[in-house]
Amino acid sequence: MAGWDWLPHNEGLFRWRQLCGLGTQLLRQCRDAQARFAIAQPGQAFTIDIRQGQMRLEEKDAAPTRFHAAAEAWEKFLAPIPPRHHHNLFAMRMRVPGFTVTGDELAWGFAEKPVLLGASMSGEICLEIALRAPERLAHIVACEATEDIPGRYTGLPLHPQVNGMIFTPEWVEGLMAPQSPAECAAEVWWHDSQGGFGTFPGKIRFYSGEWDARDRVHLIDTTLCPLTLLTGEYDYSCTAEASQATAAKIPGARFQRMDGIGHFPFAENPALFAGFLAPVLAGQA
Repeated sequence: MAGWDWLPHNEGLFRWRQLCGLGTQLLRQCRDAQARFAIAQPGQAFTIDIRQGQMRLEEKDAAPTRFHAAAEAWEKFLAPIPPRHHHNLFAMRMRVPGFTVTGDELAWGFAEKPVLLGASMSGEICLEIALRAPERLAHIVACEATEDIPGRYTGLPLHPQVNGMIFTPEWVEGLMAPQSPAECAAEVWWHDSQGGFGTFPGKIRFYSGEWDARDRVHLIDTTLCPLTLLTGEYDYSCTAEASQATAAKIPGARFQRMDGIGHFPFAENPALFAGFLAPVLAGQA
């Protein structure tokens, strides 16, 4: 049998559950998660439903998200792998010829509606999710985010005569507020020095270039999910004025400048940031 042929035979699902049960991280993540997706190969499809920590199997294609590949590709996917390693189905389409994902890629989540929080590049992603799937969240908090950030890309970390592990943290260190705790600022510096070659330029290429929602942010519907923008006063990359201008384009969006904070609010000064975040979360009660 090739690919998923074994799944409906000889207690295949029980075997699969046993393999999944060996991963404590996977068990912890699945405990409160719910998902329904189909895995398919030519002539065969299964729908897997995960709910309340239990996995159920149906031999049919009846799910909002569908992963399809040749049986030979699934065979490699199911091959023995090191402990604690789990394949990412969404990543497979980037490295497996013929692998496709169709349907609703956001049909994954939890029984409750979570709060989505992000800063900088992930703050931009918060705005994108506000456009794509606001009804799945209780509140979206986009920090250090605006519709477009020009002029921040630099390719210097890629230059053979530049030590990117020093240049990168030095490039971003000035974005922190001067009064942020020294130990927190040092951790931010250290983390930014740890990325592999090309990581930082690739991130900034999205942050300041590929991300551009100037013609879309006004379409965000805050009646489906509240949206709050929080930006630090010392952030000269995504300025408070830029975030405020973006919020003004979105009916119902709320903006607040965070005094005493820079570009990395929950990393550079978590205690001070909590004072800004807590009232936002309290508004969800």
